[in-house]
Amino acid sequence: MPDRVLLAEDDQHLPLDLRQDMHLDLLRAHLDASRTGVAVLHDAPPPDADGWIGGRAHSLVIPLTDPACLDRITDATLCHGWAGLLAVARAVAGDSPAPDRFAPVIDDLTGRLAADLDRLPKPGFIEARVGAHLALDGTNTTGWTRALLVT
Repeated sequence: MPDRVLLAEDDQHLPLDLRQDMHLDLLRAHLDASRTGVAVLHDAPPPDADGWIGGRAHSLVIPLTDPACLDRITDATLCHGWAGLLAVARAVAGDSPAPDRFAPVIDDLTGRLAADLDRLPKPGFIEARVGAHLALDGTNTTGWTRALLVT
């Protein structure tokens, strides 16, 4: 058995290092709670395979798809609004081995940003129209996203 595995349940995969007692305890608890007493384990990718996401893809996916999280967005800015989420979603998709998976999220965020764009009164980058227009454009040929520290 490999040292690093993914404990799979439905569409969730929990990375476990079977050399760590706490991870073994998690696996035992999963087996005890299971109706069948079976755990589905897959070989885990190498520790550095996740790049800057660091094995925490759910930390990005949940805010980009959960209606309760999305309802908290109140503007179109790069700082805390639709433009920022769209820029991050595109960066993640660009690093993903399956970027097409992000198409529905990107389409949704693009629509939300376009609908709110006219409500931005200022012409600036981070909290105003320029940054939102750059995010809506969807290109990064000038490297502008480096200012966001996501590329």
